[in-house]
Order: sequence, then C-alpha cells, then structure tokens
Amino acid sequence: MDAHKISQKLQTLSLDGNLNIREIRDDISAAKEHATTEKEHVHLLELFKIVMDCTERQLEEKAIPDDLASFRKIRDQDYCRLLILECLQGTNVNSELLEQVTRREVEGGRMSPDHNLRELATIGTTFGIGTTEQLRKIEEREQRGTLWQRITRRVKGRLRDEKSKP
Repeated sequence: MDAHKISQKLQTLSLDGNLNIREIRDDISAAKEHATTEKEHVHLLELFKIVMDCTERQLEEKAIPDDLASFRKIRDQDYCRLLILECLQGTNVNSELLEQVTRREVEGGRMSPDHNLRELATIGTTFGIGTTEQLRKIEEREQRGTLWQRITRRVKGRLRDEKSKP
C-alpha cells in the first residue's frame, strides 16, 4: 500500500469514525519501507502525524494520564523508527542521511530542533560516525568476507575445478 492508498483509506475510515490505529501504523510502516522518493517519505510522515495527533487528542479528552504518557513514548519511538528506515545503508544507519532527514523534519515542523534523534544525527556527522564512505567500506568487507571465508571459497572453487577436469 502506498501513501495515496493510505490517504484514501483514512478518508473512508474517518467518515465512519472507525480508526484502527495499529493497522494504519502498520500500513504506513510497510509503505515507508518501499518508498523511494523523498516526497513519498514526507507524505507518509505527514499521514503518520495526522493519525497520531488525532489519537493523542482523543486520549487527552479521555483524561487518562498514564495512557497518554505511554502513547507519547510509543509515538516518538515509531516516528524515530520511520525516520531511521529512510536512513539505512545496508543494515546500518547513515549519519549523513540521518542529519539531512532530521533537518528536513525540523524545517517541516514535525520534529523539535532539540529532539534526541536530531542531536544524535548532528553528533554523528560532526564526528564522522557512520558516514556514507565508512558504511560503503563495511559493506565491501562484508561482501569479501573474513579471511577464513575467502580461503574456504577458494578451496571449494579449486575442488570444483578438479572435479570438472576429465
């Protein structure tokens, strides 16, 4: 499901007042993993914010402080996870991408400038931790494998070659 389909689904659901927050959250998360453009990522984050703001208002109206505090914590964790999905290079978080994404979120008003993830992104880029180049080198090392893995591949290749000789 893409951002457009999620928007349509939300419009339909808002008419009958029946929102399944967990399902919508899962839809947004799945779409975020497949999003390829910044525009798609931003649209999904905007949908996430709208749904979460609506849910938070409902909890505020019910005046259950423990539920509200718990919801806010989970909401922030989900939001951070969605941003991190956008910043993965292989299986690692690229601090340069994270800095760009968190800056965009601050400029878009979806994140406060002093948010922990924004501070982490700034630290990462300031100290050159998890940069594109570092992560590229890690990926190359992983593809090459350890010395033992390379030796094993070479031996297996030679054994295959010997078996194929007449």
